[in-house]
Amino acid sequence: YKMSIDEEIAAIKKVTADDLKKFHKKFLGAQDADIAVIGNFDEKTIKAKLQKLLGNFDSKVPYARVKNQVANVDSVNKFIDTPDKAGAAFAAMMKLKMNDSNPDYPALVMANQMFGGGFISSRLANRLRQKDGLSYGAGSWFNASSYDDYATFGAYAICAPENLAKVEIGFKEELDKVLKDGFTQKELDDAKKAMLENNKLDRAKDNRLVYDLASKLDLDRTMAWDKAFEDKIKNLTLFQVNNAVKKYWAKDKISIIKAGDAKKALTDKK
Repeated sequence: YKMSIDEEIAAIKKVTADDLKKFHKKFLGAQDADIAVIGNFDEKTIKAKLQKLLGNFDSKVPYARVKNQVANVDSVNKFIDTPDKAGAAFAAMMKLKMNDSNPDYPALVMANQMFGGGFISSRLANRLRQKDGLSYGAGSWFNASSYDDYATFGAYAICAPENLAKVEIGFKEELDKVLKDGFTQKELDDAKKAMLENNKLDRAKDNRLVYDLASKLDLDRTMAWDKAFEDKIKNLTLFQVNNAVKKYWAKDKISIIKAGDAKKALTDKK
């Protein structure tokens, strides 16, 4: 069951400080924590400090990961009226049965990069922002679980209410083009170069590196996983990418939600 926005607001308003204290005492603890440290440090000193700070910080209930699964539901296309708001938003999303160990995962990562993940250099940004001048910002995202067969592909755009209908048309037309004709070799080459360079820059940032290392501990992975993934990206062919798009992306499975001032949004559907 998914709460409505009004139900969530009502539930949050009922929360008291005592409720928070009880929840913290019962559910939060460090007994199953994974910790990564980078930089110039003394391992014994760090371990001693962590033991002192977190050694007795245990939750009252054992840790259990909540599994995700893709449900078979009908797609929707809805408009939400937000009266008197100057801006409007467009969002599209679909769920896929896939994890990041799936052989097609690298191909869909690159497809998303070219469709909207690359922002300025992507299909969506070029169409909605640069060419048509409809959106202040537009793009797409794709992520897949490392544990479950659960992935999400989606797109977004921020615009004026009167441009919502045209933004939806632009999104659908660009998706149709990709599904019909696929991406080009130049797009793939440029996207590969941009992604690999960005990954290299990220590894030079302490905050990004330590987060990556910590997240790998629970998965029993090392940086060798990253290298293997990047090798797959380097070796991807255009056929593999375009074939994965046709295999997994489907217009009839994408849900679309638009939000804006109805009076302004409905005045321009030309």
